[in-house]
Amino acid sequence: MNKHFYIFALLLLAAFAANAQQKDSTIKAAVIEHWKSTSILYSMNGEPLTESTVENLLGTYPASSLELNAYYRIKRNNLEALLICSAVAITAIVIGNVQQARLR
Repeated sequence: MNKHFYIFALLLLAAFAANAQQKDSTIKAAVIEHWKSTSILYSMNGEPLTESTVENLLGTYPASSLELNAYYRIKRNNLEALLICSAVAITAIVIGNVQQARLR
C-alpha cells in the first residue's frame, strides 16, 4: 500500500511541476503611439526595462551582441556619411555664392 502511495505522490508531484508556470524571460517590445510620435516600451516578466538594461541583457548573448554591435557600426557609418555629405553640400553652396558674386 505504501509503495503505491509513494508512486502516486511522485506522479502527482511530477504533474504539478510540469504544469507550473515558468517566468517568461523574453524581452517584449510594445509600441506606444503618441500624438505625432511613437516610442517603444521594453518589458520582461511584466516589468518595464530601460534601454540601457536591454542593451546589457542583449550583450550577454553572443548572437544578439553581434547584432547589437553591427547596429551601432551601421549607425556610426550613417552618421559619418551624413556629416561628409553635409560638409560637401555646404562647401558647394559657399563656392557657388563666391562665384556668383565674382560674376556681378
